[in-house]
Amino acid sequence: MNIMWMKTRATKKMTLGKKRGKTKSTNWTKVEEEALAKAWVHCSTNKKKGNQQNRESFWRKILEHFNKTVGGSNRTVHQVRSKWNPMMTKINFFDGLYQQADRIRGSGCKDLDVMKVALKEYKDKFPNGFQHVEAWEVVRRHEKWAQIPLLGEEGEGSAHKRKPIDVDPSIPDINEDPSPQRP
Repeated sequence: MNIMWMKTRATKKMTLGKKRGKTKSTNWTKVEEEALAKAWVHCSTNKKKGNQQNRESFWRKILEHFNKTVGGSNRTVHQVRSKWNPMMTKINFFDGLYQQADRIRGSGCKDLDVMKVALKEYKDKFPNGFQHVEAWEVVRRHEKWAQIPLLGEEGEGSAHKRKPIDVDPSIPDINEDPSPQRP
């Protein structure tokens, strides 16, 4: 009877261990990373829900959209969120390098040349290089990653040409100290 109890207890432990154990992780493919980026953009730009969705429902929707895009997967909400967060950090950093290289591009410099500069600068900082180009290509047009014109720059087209700014002399300079100067 004691042996039977031990067998039952061991079986329960094994069953519990399987439930609580990690699911076997599989490496993310470039196609899956791109699908994840598309799902994130789709769900984060949802005009109906906006910012009125909680974290769990937001990531469940991302997983649903991801599964539709890749034709189904065994990925969990946790896996999707855990993949996206560090990937987004890398995408943000790379996008900054790309925008910086784009701002200083020379005359006749093509987008491919800008990309090469940004990839080289990323590799200089991180020896493994930038591994998420496909996902970056998806999100780079999203407003979060849109290039913000610097002071004196305009939008697309003539963004890199500096134009003089007419200043109304009646508007006070906010950088000047309005207090009277002491002799």
